[in-house]
Amino acid sequence: MKIAKLGIISLALLTLVFSGCSSSSGGQSATPTPLKELTPTEFFDKISPSIAYIETPSSAGSGLLVDSGYIITCAHVVWPFEDVSVTFPNGDTSQAQVLNYDLMADIAVLEAVTTNISQLSLISQGNISTGAPVFAIGYPGENEEHLQPTLSQGMISTLRNWDTLNLSYIQTDAAVTFGESGGGLFSNKGELLGMTGYFYYGDNFALAISVADLLSRAERLVDGEDIAGLGSRLLPQTGGQRDVNITLENWFVDKVFVIREPKGTHIDIDATSSKDIQMWMVDANGGGIDYADDHHTGTESVSATIDTDGPLFLVIARFTGTGSATVKVKSTCCLFASEDADDGADAKIGETILASIDFPSDYDYYPIELLADEKINVAVDSLMINPYLDIAPSEPESLPDDILEEWLDEGWADDDSGGGLFSTNAELEFTAPEDGTYIIVVSDANDENIGGYSLTVE
Repeated sequence: MKIAKLGIISLALLTLVFSGCSSSSGGQSATPTPLKELTPTEFFDKISPSIAYIETPSSAGSGLLVDSGYIITCAHVVWPFEDVSVTFPNGDTSQAQVLNYDLMADIAVLEAVTTNISQLSLISQGNISTGAPVFAIGYPGENEEHLQPTLSQGMISTLRNWDTLNLSYIQTDAAVTFGESGGGLFSNKGELLGMTGYFYYGDNFALAISVADLLSRAERLVDGEDIAGLGSRLLPQTGGQRDVNITLENWFVDKVFVIREPKGTHIDIDATSSKDIQMWMVDANGGGIDYADDHHTGTESVSATIDTDGPLFLVIARFTGTGSATVKVKSTCCLFASEDADDGADAKIGETILASIDFPSDYDYYPIELLADEKINVAVDSLMINPYLDIAPSEPESLPDDILEEWLDEGWADDDSGGGLFSTNAELEFTAPEDGTYIIVVSDANDENIGGYSLTVE
């Protein structure tokens, strides 16, 4: 990974503005020329050249060309790829390496690109106050041959804070939609106030992470820091096998494999067990490719012709029954085993776990020991996923019939009771019906999104 700095001055008090070039004389700092308010046409002409269109085999979005040639965008735009295509409005196109991800705050930094395009430069902070006029610029659902960003205009409606990471966000009524993740929210003088994401507040408002928080985290990403505290979440690229034997130790354990085959490849996968298992494939956007649960025992099969150059994810899990299940997997393509760093970690009262949904339809499980009538409060907070929280017995067959029936009929689960920045956090108060081990399960409610979250048990 390249090690570099976005600048030699503190980024916490800085913002970005288009300035074209700068100069100094005799070692003296020149007095900045006051910025004038720009018409929409003037703004577009000055800012749009520095707004990048970012494309991967599975998605597209926007990016900001900043000092030193780095490009800042949203992590979900470029995940799970290590190289992406970058195109500017003048037609310049190149491949850029993803230097680092922040899967908690949804930020990614791409390597510096060599270009003559004017970069967005670092100067003093612009006006971030309710009622101030703003422009939003990016590439919403772009499919034109000659790429040009789209401009919208509005105002700052309010300021919000995400307490978990102490990050500030600007709420605006300027139109922001799919494809504009990684674009910019600017003042009417051309100052970058924040980066827009796939974040919506209600039906008519969008959110942008404030520039001070964005740049302080981006600088640390360029330095190679694991700012999210999640460790490496890159997908495996070595050790692929066509024939694999696996063990599902419990009903809540799954095994995940990454499939890396070129577009147009046909694959067939069989999984055979004496227990009742299920198997499914999804793409990087959470789209279902195939699902199998046709038999109580024996062989389950999935197949597909790959229609994207992005990875696929194969998941094998128990469907019914308890105890251990041995599964023999045979595939016409290489399967790369993916180890989930979160699965099986003990949840402890009074502690917070930072973890990540690593692929669409992933679910993480955490055992916790509880006494009968012991009460806990479990909360999941996230910016990148819509948390879904479930608590289940580790050995359902050991429960008394009335408790088992309650769990099967009603479940111990929650979706949106926890509030949070987008009012989508999950929170659940749970009282253990008897002594034993219980399983806290965290997933994305839509089985589509990936990203970091915090799990707190009190």
